Amino acid sequence: MKPETLSDEQLCAFVDGRLDPAAAERVARQLEADPALAARAEAWRAQNAALHTGFDALLDAPVPPRLLA
Repeated sequence: MKPETLSDEQLCAFVDGRLDPAAAERVARQLEADPALAARAEAWRAQNAALHTGFDALLDAPVPPRLLA
């Protein structure tokens, strides 16, 4: 039996923690069985972490007055 093909949307939802527990478990099993897929997921996790590091502080920054005019 051929394993289910995982879409980019499903993988992204897994990385972002947006899957229900059963779906997340299915994706986790696929990642264990497919090193290339696991590497893609890890690259997306690293990208998410870099974006959070670079931009999370902006969420608490005041809006510049020139943008409020």
